[in-house]
Amino acid sequence: AAVGELVDVPPLVTDREETVRYFSEHVYGRRPDLSGFRRTARVVESVDVPALDAIRKTIELNTMTPKGEVKFQAFAFFPRKAKKAPTFVYMAFRDPRLSIDRTKKDLNPRWPVEAILARGYATVAFWYEEVAKDKSDYFKGMERPRDGWGTNSTWALASSRVMDWLETEPMCDTEKVCVIGLSRLGKTAIWAGVTDPRFAMTVSNESGCGGARLQHIRLPKAETIEAITRVFPHWFAPAYRAESAGDPLKLPYDHHSLLAAVAPRLLIIGSAEGDEWAGPPGERAAL
Repeated sequence: AAVGELVDVPPLVTDREETVRYFSEHVYGRRPDLSGFRRTARVVESVDVPALDAIRKTIELNTMTPKGEVKFQAFAFFPRKAKKAPTFVYMAFRDPRLSIDRTKKDLNPRWPVEAILARGYATVAFWYEEVAKDKSDYFKGMERPRDGWGTNSTWALASSRVMDWLETEPMCDTEKVCVIGLSRLGKTAIWAGVTDPRFAMTVSNESGCGGARLQHIRLPKAETIEAITRVFPHWFAPAYRAESAGDPLKLPYDHHSLLAAVAPRLLIIGSAEGDEWAGPPGERAAL
């Protein structure tokens, strides 16, 4: 088959519940029953930022991880003039604490606070590694079940914990909240958007293998399931490597069904055409 040619793509799974179940058990991992988990969230700081005509808030939250309960902080900017602002929940590679002082020169360019505020929107960011370390040995010493949840699902749950807090925040338009992530956090954003229908929009950039990309497409320079689960085994359930690291053309599913599970809410897939490792033709085909 020619490079970029779709090969024997499985039909779209139109049963949303079945799609979520499958990807829980076979890709991202099944979360435990969290019905008894006591959620907490409190604003520990709220300051006026005249230069941005905004209010900045620091929130301390708790969440559950495969290693137990942890606490993490999120940092929010709300435009002062907006009664209820649409809000972007950003999962950050870089600790937002380094960028909450907007007078600094070395700001995170992926968190454009000023541009967001200027359009009347709000934004909340948290550092993903404060929730679960992005290390291949994260689960060292732990015996994981075949469908045990990985760090991608853990980070997605943390974004839902931020959403829990936003529902109590008067400055947020809770009907218009977007979750956004890049690369491994782009995969996480998709899973957050699938598992938490409170997110009105999901934005996934460069999520590639294990994210937005179809596996049933021939892209010899793109990342494979074998490679991603060997280098980053902590991101996924053990079943993903055990079942899917062989011939991807034999997989009984593909990620167009995962993307469809976000519907009828909004979905944006970002894909740089020069990033062959992510496989942009496969991301475009899935979308």
